Amino acid sequence: MKFTDLSFAELRSTCINEAKRIREKTDIDLIVFVERAGFPLALYMNEVFNCKTLGIRATRKADTLKSIFFKWGGGGLLPVKIKNFLRLIEYKSGIHKKHSARNIQQET
Repeated sequence: MKFTDLSFAELRSTCINEAKRIREKTDIDLIVFVERAGFPLALYMNEVFNCKTLGIRATRKADTLKSIFFKWGGGGLLPVKIKNFLRLIEYKSGIHKKHSARNIQQET
């Protein structure tokens, strides 16, 4: 699995270019995004489409190790290389192939 680090300026530029390419083919009247990680994408693409946005969130109960780690406060404090390594382990573990109950909410 390969990761690419982007600055917000690079992400904004990419999103706007893609939005312009999409707009050539169709017009968008609603952008639905997955909250948190999807918010910047929706924000930047909305600079082109100027339409309504709707954020949704899907949550599920974390496994025991992840719960302990995040309660300890380790979520946002890790260096990028360690985060990427942990993501790779999680990806290879097949945890996301399991069908577990998810709670879906939309922003209000």
